[in-house]
Amino acid sequence: MTGISTVAGTANGNVTLRAGTGNTHSLTIDKPISTTAGTTGTASGDVALEAGGTITLTAGAGAGTITTDSFGNAAAGDVFIHQVAGGAARTITLSNTISAKGGATGVAGAASDGGDVTVWNEQGAISVDSTINVSKAAAGTTDGTIALKATGDITDTTNANLIGDTNGLLKAWSTTGKIALTQGATVPGTGAGQLGNAAVGHQLATVASRPTRRRPRPPTGASSTSTRPPSRWGRCRLAPPPPSRRRTPSRLTSAR
Repeated sequence: MTGISTVAGTANGNVTLRAGTGNTHSLTIDKPISTTAGTTGTASGDVALEAGGTITLTAGAGAGTITTDSFGNAAAGDVFIHQVAGGAARTITLSNTISAKGGATGVAGAASDGGDVTVWNEQGAISVDSTINVSKAAAGTTDGTIALKATGDITDTTNANLIGDTNGLLKAWSTTGKIALTQGATVPGTGAGQLGNAAVGHQLATVASRPTRRRPRPPTGASSTSTRPPSRWGRCRLAPPPPSRRRTPSRLTSAR
């Protein structure tokens, strides 16, 4: 197969690929997928990829790219990549470009919005190793949203670039792992490849993240399943005592 291309001139034009739900059922995209409409002003088709094993967009020119850019005054298509729980942890690796730009070709207008890109790994990690672009056209109204959810770590590399810099939104949520979207940088500083380098960085208007949160350990002897705080926690007042227990000015006067 040399790739998948549709021309979404009508209601069709979506691409859906599924490799199976077992953890050995991997899906590797090593040729381009494109759903850009063949008719100007027509929204592009959506792309959905699903597997129980690893999902990989391979690197290289003419390899595993996904393009849902729109043609003219219409919205880009959405992209959904889903690794289902198949019995063992598997990784989604995005090593090639996902482009869901509004009005990338033709005459753009107010409807030339970016598409949404959602990557969900029910049992494993997500590695972003290339560009995901959900930008609207200059004449468009809204950038798309990039949503990343995994049970494992959500990380990127020096090749990664998340773009939706007008009003785009990045949402990242790991239920048991960490979130490290630093374009591969791990060292403090302002030099090339370091965390404080102002010349690099992802380009999103709004970012919301939810890494793993550990609940505080209850005191010794307290039940770990109790929904009420132990009694000694309850004695710590965060509000003033009731009025009936306060000293009034008249009591202070009579005590002299």
